[in-house]
Amino acid sequence: MRNKRKVTEYFRTLHHKKAIRAVTAASLMVGLPVIGVYGYLRAVKNFKLDYVPLKLNNKHSSIKGMKIIHISDLHYGPTNKDKKYFNRIFDHINSQHADLIILTGDYFQWDPNYLYELPEMLSRLRAKIGVFGCLGNHDYGSCYPGSVENDPFEHHITKDALERKDIRILTNESQIITYKKEKFNLVGLHDLWSNQCDPKTAFQNVDTSLPTFVLSHNPDTVHMVDQDYDLMFSGHSHGGQLTWPLFGSFVVPQRSQNLKRGLHYISDRKRIYINRGLGHTFRMRINSAPEITLFEII
Repeated sequence: MRNKRKVTEYFRTLHHKKAIRAVTAASLMVGLPVIGVYGYLRAVKNFKLDYVPLKLNNKHSSIKGMKIIHISDLHYGPTNKDKKYFNRIFDHINSQHADLIILTGDYFQWDPNYLYELPEMLSRLRAKIGVFGCLGNHDYGSCYPGSVENDPFEHHITKDALERKDIRILTNESQIITYKKEKFNLVGLHDLWSNQCDPKTAFQNVDTSLPTFVLSHNPDTVHMVDQDYDLMFSGHSHGGQLTWPLFGSFVVPQRSQNLKRGLHYISDRKRIYINRGLGHTFRMRINSAPEITLFEII
């Protein structure tokens, strides 16, 4: 158990210690040259579009045919600042002609100057209903629970920067939206590690007889929401950014280790989808490709 804690703490430090990131990447490339070099140079930018048909459990309303794009964890900043990469992603998203685009946090990394560049790029996204999001732990300046703030961001600054570009950020808030005369709920939570996550407040005006979608960066919040919902959109885990065959993933920074990627059923009317993210804090991906998710309500 003690050794596992040491390994966990080591990989957490990858988020914010440049020297450790460099040594770890170099070690993997030397020790596992083919996988390491590919994971460092290629895999971090070979994004995939994953298609997920979604049948609602809610029997009282139908929003069949609606297309939702979900992206997460861009981590735009000093270690991940390739504008061509992100613009290529946004062009690909626009080519899907989505009705709704969902963003689930960790937009920026470390340097507040990027607050001005990324919202401008994100403003290129087009969806018939609009673009909505929640915030992730890095958008509050927190790399892990109990950590000293190490990212120079405050969540209201991040929220304001995005909302100036017509990206609606929901923080313990809800909004009713209409699609082809049918109504549904979007509910957004503060990030779990911000100590401001309050599902009760977020759901206080929500009629869950309508189709209900929840935006929450950290999958661990799935255990905090008592109300019914059709799907929770999450990110945070990067899909287990370094996942080895047979051995599985290196540290996934959350309690629910089984909720690191893809669609999971929690109960009759509770499901969660964990997006693998598009960026990285530590420049390497193995068996966890960057992801755009396209949902279609069937």
